[in-house]
Amino acid sequence: MALVTLSAMFSNIKGKLGGGVFQNTQGGIAVRTKVTPVNRRTPLQELSRRGTFNLQNAWRSMTDAQRADWELFAQTYPKPQKKNPLRNINGQQYFLTYNDYRTRYNHSVMYDIDWNVPTLDALEVNLLTLPGNIFVVANRRINVPVEFLVLFMTWEVSPGLNNPGNRYKMVIFNTAYWNYLILNTHLTSIFGAVPSAGSTVFVKVAAFSRTSPYWTMFNESKVVIGDQFGIGAMAIGSTFAIA
Repeated sequence: MALVTLSAMFSNIKGKLGGGVFQNTQGGIAVRTKVTPVNRRTPLQELSRRGTFNLQNAWRSMTDAQRADWELFAQTYPKPQKKNPLRNINGQQYFLTYNDYRTRYNHSVMYDIDWNVPTLDALEVNLLTLPGNIFVVANRRINVPVEFLVLFMTWEVSPGLNNPGNRYKMVIFNTAYWNYLILNTHLTSIFGAVPSAGSTVFVKVAAFSRTSPYWTMFNESKVVIGDQFGIGAMAIGSTFAIA
C-alpha cells in the first residue's frame, strides 16, 4: 500500500483509478491494488447447493402426514449425526440425507415411505484389475431390484497412510450387476486415470434400499488393488475379509 501526498490542487481523492483504489487511512490518503472478486464455487459445489435447495423445497411441499411418517421412520431406524454421534438425525434430516444420495445416483425423490424395509447386509468390497478394466468386487451378491451401492474412493495413497481425510470422491455408477462392477469410465472422469494394480486406495461403501429410505452403515477400508482374486484389504473399525 502506497501513501499519497496531496497538493493545493488536489486536497482529496477517493475511488478507483486504473488498477488502484484510493482510500482514507489514519496515515492519510493511500492507494491499494484493486482486487477483483473471484467465484470460488466449483460446478460440483453449485450442483450440490441446487440439489440441497430442491430437496428442502420437496420437504416443505409434503403433507403433515408425510413428514410425520419420516419422523417416525427416523425414530424406528435411527442414524447418528455426523458432528454429534451421540444424537440421531430427525425426520427432515433423514429425508434430506437419503434423497441426496438417491438423487445423486439418478433416482427420483422418495416422498412416501414403504415400511416393508428390505433386509440389507453391510457390504465389503475389494478392487481388482484385469486387462483394461478395474472392478469393484463385493463380498456378497447384490440384489439389484432392491438396492443400489453408494461408493466413495480416493486416488492412490502412500501405503503407510491411515487417515484419508478429505481425499474421498463420490463415484457415481449404475448398480446393474450382481457383485462385479466395472468402474473404468467413472474413475477416469474423476481422477483422470485408473489406479494401477498394487497401489493403495481408501474405499467407503454402503448399500441403499431402492424401495424404502434405509441404508446400511458405511464400511471404510484401506485396499491394495489386486490383479487376481484374494488380494485383500485392511479394515478401519470393522471386519474386512475377501476370500
